Amino acid sequence: MYHSPVTNALWEARSSIFEKLSSVSSDGPPQSELIKKTPSQSRTSILYKFSDDFVLREQYRNPWNEIRMGKLLEDLDALAGTISYKDLRNLISVLGKIVLLDLFRLSRLKDQRKIWTLRRIIYDEADELQENDSEFLHSGTIDQHCYSNDGTTRPLLLVTASVDKMVLKKPIRVDTDLKIAGAVKWVGRSSMEIQLEVTQSSKETSNPSDSVALVANFTFVARDSTTGKSALVNQIIPETEQEKMLWEEAEERNKMRKQKRVQYKKEIEDGEVDRLKELLSEGRIFCDMPALADRDSILIRETCLQNSLICQPQQRNIHGRIFGGFLMRRAFELAFATAYAFAGSAPCFLEVDHVDFLRPVDVGNFLRLKSCVLYMELENMDQPLINVEVVAHVTRPEFSSQTEQPLSLWLDHGVVEGFVEGKEKVSNKFYFTFTIGPEAVKNGSRIRNVVPATEEEARRVIERMDAESL
Repeated sequence: MYHSPVTNALWEARSSIFEKLSSVSSDGPPQSELIKKTPSQSRTSILYKFSDDFVLREQYRNPWNEIRMGKLLEDLDALAGTISYKDLRNLISVLGKIVLLDLFRLSRLKDQRKIWTLRRIIYDEADELQENDSEFLHSGTIDQHCYSNDGTTRPLLLVTASVDKMVLKKPIRVDTDLKIAGAVKWVGRSSMEIQLEVTQSSKETSNPSDSVALVANFTFVARDSTTGKSALVNQIIPETEQEKMLWEEAEERNKMRKQKRVQYKKEIEDGEVDRLKELLSEGRIFCDMPALADRDSILIRETCLQNSLICQPQQRNIHGRIFGGFLMRRAFELAFATAYAFAGSAPCFLEVDHVDFLRPVDVGNFLRLKSCVLYMELENMDQPLINVEVVAHVTRPEFSSQTEQPLSLWLDHGVVEGFVEGKEKVSNKFYFTFTIGPEAVKNGSRIRNVVPATEEEARRVIERMDAESL
């Protein structure tokens, strides 16, 4: 299974970590003493040298000469995961404070010289990197101490819990170098938030803030590898004013997230019946008297697409579960195709809403991704908003829904026993927003409204609209 160069490179780094951790017994004591760090100790950067690397550029180019957003989302998840591992007790530093990678050169070195750790690549390329990027010079030397002196505690498992809404602030080109930088910004008792910034310089302005194309916040939770219960993670101490500000923003986001859950449940209960009737009134005309239905509208179910696949071992992460970035990429690509088929012209990606990883997806699971245009926002016809829902369902077809059967899960460090139910369950829900380009609007491209035909569809529309308004 092919992954992007950065995902392969970052997994190479994590593999070298876990090779050393494999010598630690899982019967060792749990982590109890915490190490305090600064956000800068976890900072890592990656440089995509699109400007002078044709092969790398081709790997990330879509048919319209724009960035493949699905692959970028996959890379963001991989980088966030690597940063989170740098903050565990057993890992002092993996890639140093700031590491800039020429991705295609790394993949080429990996093939030709059979190098075995990403850190070795960094050392081999350090001189050239220092010549090409002043930020590397300012970061100091690469920390060679990848592990703490105390390697007796059993390793932790890190799970992607959620991804906050990501808004694309400007188009990302594939003819200009691209950089992703990130660090741990906030830490709770057993969770941490990693913020990533995607930047691309612009000739039109020299303002650094204008180069930010996208900001992503990933939340990870730590689990004890033996008991599966929540585990303590290292704390961070913000030092600079910027780090303190980001900490406070993350703290406020976590409080707001909890408040929204309570407020959301209350608002769904108030006046829901009237809203359902209003939404369903137009859809019933489509079902009962289609000849009289509005020609500028279409039923939600007529916009649906889906694809199915068996989750392969090559798609797993270091814990043996399916890599979250892989799911995000597949969901984005299906959402893009759904918006494309609906609009009749290439859509422009605007944002992906908050993503919760509801349940893990295991190797061997039957994964089905279902998509639809859930609702439209047509207030501004120069930029109509197409809201696409993608739901990921997992099941084991050979097991009946009445009984719970054991399933052997293949992990990097052996085989463990798990349980899955035959009944199809939702693992993730993704919500993407697209629009159409100004050329399509000028050419008279007609965007229709979508309406629900069933109460279940109407409820989903209400839930999403309410979630967006909170």
